[in-house]
Amino acid sequence: MNRAMWALTTDFWRSRLLPLTVVSLSMTLLPTVVYGPLYGFGTSGWQETASDANATLHVAFTWCMGVCFVGYPLIWLSTVRREYTLPVSTWELVAARSLNGALATAAGYASVCLVMNAVFQARWPFWGPVLFLVTVYLVAQAITWLTLQAPTIGL
Repeated sequence: MNRAMWALTTDFWRSRLLPLTVVSLSMTLLPTVVYGPLYGFGTSGWQETASDANATLHVAFTWCMGVCFVGYPLIWLSTVRREYTLPVSTWELVAARSLNGALATAAGYASVCLVMNAVFQARWPFWGPVLFLVTVYLVAQAITWLTLQAPTIGL
């Protein structure tokens, strides 16, 4: 990794680590509050009493995580015009934001998924939602770049 990529990477994580941590903790707390009462129903445990609720809540929380992870800390905070004045090439700027944002999105979902699977044995899948959320991030980042200079549809 050259110095420009290292500088962009450290700047990315320094400016977004606290918001990502807050969003990750809140997105871990929200399913925990909802799953807590559901986990206690019945005598046979989670698997037989609430498997349909598990699938429905997983889809709902995945969408919610997509909005929270991608929307606020990664896209909204990434419109720093100062980065465009740095002496780096376009591919380095795009690669640094894309790779670090994809890693942050995957790490955010992984933290929620690991807690839910460890505490509630919810059996949430990992790779499918991670690929979905990373794709949503990359598409949202591309849309942000396209509309950044547009006078009528700027975000």
